[in-house]
This record gives sequence, structure tokens and C-alpha cells, in this order.
Amino acid sequence: MKIKITASLLLAAALALLACAGSRDTGKLAFVSIEEEIVLGREVSVQAGQLLKIVRNQEVGQYLNQLAAEIGPHSHWSGLTYSVHLVNEPDLNHFSLPGGQIFIYRGLFETLGSTDQVAAVIAHEIAHIAARDGVERLSAKYGWAVAAQSVIGQNPEIARQLFLNLYTKDTILDYPKPVEREADRKCATYLVKAGFDPAGLPGMVRLLRQAEKSHPGLVKLLRKTHASASIRYRNVSSYVKTLDSPSPNPHPLADFLLIREILTKIPY
Repeated sequence: MKIKITASLLLAAALALLACAGSRDTGKLAFVSIEEEIVLGREVSVQAGQLLKIVRNQEVGQYLNQLAAEIGPHSHWSGLTYSVHLVNEPDLNHFSLPGGQIFIYRGLFETLGSTDQVAAVIAHEIAHIAARDGVERLSAKYGWAVAAQSVIGQNPEIARQLFLNLYTKDTILDYPKPVEREADRKCATYLVKAGFDPAGLPGMVRLLRQAEKSHPGLVKLLRKTHASASIRYRNVSSYVKTLDSPSPNPHPLADFLLIREILTKIPY
């Protein structure tokens, strides 16, 4: 009898095999090196870029990645290069992959009203990456194998199947709500240190609260991972008030509006 070798089967076999080499005691990240995590994120991000509709525009990319470059050095993983991708879909969502890859949906970007609010979305995802939350969720789901360079490097189809599993089954997206609350707190702290107005965080959440009422279908994915926007708004507003925030650096509204204008010329 012949067995058809599919990407799904390869992924399952590789994960099962390498998971046996993981820690039986902790289930934590001791066997996942920084280098392996970065390789994993890059490889899976390549597949994400092929499976999602990514906006390919130089000015948009420079704008988003410049914000990440300003925030990243103030995070708990200050030496990592963070890359931001804009997904050309109307959903109000954002997520990140291990090793510095951040994805923001165009629908969310177009809902926002300032660079400080965009920075808040990016800082929130940087907080997840710096805490290695994504790898921890992966290891809980699949074992150590997902972060092993040998698994990803031997067959790109495994990386493709891994992303499909993550995206459709919400493995990356389903952080526990306490983890999300901690990411919001770190986000606000990073914003202050990077010279952004931390009020961008509650401002962003306030707009999501409005969207929950007017376009509930577009926040379906976001509601799987975050508290309701009303609860989240109260939490982040209270926390931001406790921060000692100096005058933020100027981030001209014109820069944000220029990117909004560029997007009007790019069809969904």
C-alpha cells in the first residue's frame, strides 16, 4: 500500500519526532534558542506573505517599519529587528509571529486616527514578541519541534502548513487574556520610552470599541483574544494615567494622513 506524503503529514511527523527531544518537566522554552526562534519566524512569515494579501508599497512599509525601529530598542528584546507587514484585508485585527514579524490588517489601520495609535498597535505586538509569547503558545500546542531550524529548513511546505494551522486554528492568536493585559501594559511603557504619546493606546482601543458596535463582524478575530473593547479601554486608560510620561516627540499628523492617502489608491 502506498501512502501519500503530504505537507500535513510531514509536519505532524516532524513535530512528533522532535517533540520527544523537548523538556518533559517544564514545557517551557529552554530548548528553543533565540536563533531558532528568529529562523522560525522568518520562514513562517514568508509563507504568511504568500497566503495573505500583503500591501507591497515602499512608503507604507517604510512608515510602519520606522515606527517599529523606534519602539523596538526600548522593549525587553531590544536587539531584535522587528518587521511590520500590512495585510490588505478589511478586518480589524493584528498579530505577530515569533522572531519579530508583525502583521496589521488594513481595516484596523484605516480605523486609526494618528501615528501614536498605529505605534500602540505595533508596541503591543512587540510586547508579545519580546516576551516570547508566540513560541510559548507554539510549544504548548506542538512541542519543541516547531522552533527547530532543522524542521523548517528541510521542507518549506512544512512552514506553509504550520502557518495554515496557526492561522486557521488560532494557535498564535489565542493568547490568554491575562497575557494580553500584560502586553497592553508593556505597550504603554514602550511608547513612553520611545517618545510616543501613551494616550495612543486607549485612543486605539476606544476606536475598536466603536467598531465593535458598528461593524461587529470585522472584530471577530480580535474578540477571540482580547477582552471586550469597553473593558480593555477602562484597563488601559487607568494604567496610562499612572505613567510618568514626559512630553512626547512630535509625530506629524501629515505623515499618517499621507499613508492613508496612498492606501486609497491601492484596491483591496
